[in-house]
Amino acid sequence: MKKRIQMSVDMSHGTVGLLPGLPAAAQWDCDVLQALLVVGYLTTPPRYRGISLSTYWAWLRYGAAISTRRSSLRLRPIWNELDPHQKTILSDDFGLGFPCHYLVEQHGFEDFADTAYLLDSLLAGVVSHASRSKRGPSKTPDLIGVDSLGRLHVLECKGSQTSRAALDDALGRGIAQKSNLSNGSIFASCMVGGIFVPQDRSAEEAQLVFIDPDPDPALKRLQALDPKVIERAVRRQSFAKALGTAGLWAAAGGVASGRVGPAEADFVRDLESGELRFNNFDKTEEETWRKTIEYRSLETDLKDEADRVAYVTRLVIDIPDDVVRRVGSLVGQTGAVGFEDLDAWLAERLVRERTVNIRTLASRTTADGKLIARRRSVTSAWTMSSAEGEFETASISVSSGIRFRIERQRFA
Repeated sequence: MKKRIQMSVDMSHGTVGLLPGLPAAAQWDCDVLQALLVVGYLTTPPRYRGISLSTYWAWLRYGAAISTRRSSLRLRPIWNELDPHQKTILSDDFGLGFPCHYLVEQHGFEDFADTAYLLDSLLAGVVSHASRSKRGPSKTPDLIGVDSLGRLHVLECKGSQTSRAALDDALGRGIAQKSNLSNGSIFASCMVGGIFVPQDRSAEEAQLVFIDPDPDPALKRLQALDPKVIERAVRRQSFAKALGTAGLWAAAGGVASGRVGPAEADFVRDLESGELRFNNFDKTEEETWRKTIEYRSLETDLKDEADRVAYVTRLVIDIPDDVVRRVGSLVGQTGAVGFEDLDAWLAERLVRERTVNIRTLASRTTADGKLIARRRSVTSAWTMSSAEGEFETASISVSSGIRFRIERQRFA
């Protein structure tokens, strides 16, 4: 499901921390189903505590919200009739997923960590930072990311369905949150990114915008840490989020915290007969562990709710066998997870995946009001694919090799 989105950089707040190579303006042909998979991955907490929304709710809730009649990203007419609270949640989630999907696809980002979790697990007692409020200007930024070159990035995310002007207001509010963790010496970029998704009747087009003010020198809080220490922590948390998205919550918690509880040690140490079996995974001939989830929906892209089309949608999760074996081997008899071995294995896997995942992109950059086609290569441990036909499919494989695929078909 490819949809056109106008991408731009607002330089009115400064350019010091903008991502190197980020175009001033471009047209992005976004695969929306891939973006929804990214939303599901990013919104999964690294540590499952038993009180969480369904891991798969992103594609369940939002797949039917996107207009199929338009070539640009736009919401269906029926979406305007929903409760404002649901609209707010969509804005927040799209604001997180779409900018990150763009950075993965176009600029080789590989792993993301929730900033608050990262500070709790790694930085507590080592450095101080601004107030840990969960709302308002003193809130920590959403994510710290790592790209294929090992560079660190800070990203605060925003979204709006009201107008581009409303998105600009939200981006402005994100400046203070991003600046709470600004540090020009260890971060390659410190940005606020956001997306405006228009309603069906809107005269505006979908917009993806990045801005960056000058970093606040008073809030350079992470000088005390080696950037490699932060990078390894981000990649571990990203792996934990992928395991959690796949439904392996005990394994994810162990990777995130460094320890599996005594009651769950065997559950994770022997994943084949433990958590994989518990979550209904089966081993395939391709040496992967697979789980398929299916649901059916009645959807309309018109004002008349009676004019509905039936769809069947499947989410297919594949976990490579080497990932299963490695996770089990990392858990000791006491439940401790060997971070040193995990870091070494993740680094080795990243190098291997990058050698075969070099994407050639045909992007369209805007210059002097004209679209100029450009081709360039992006190296990343992620793989992404999509196809349209009888089955509309889209898949992402995150840096650890865990793959999530959507199959969508009209139901006769």
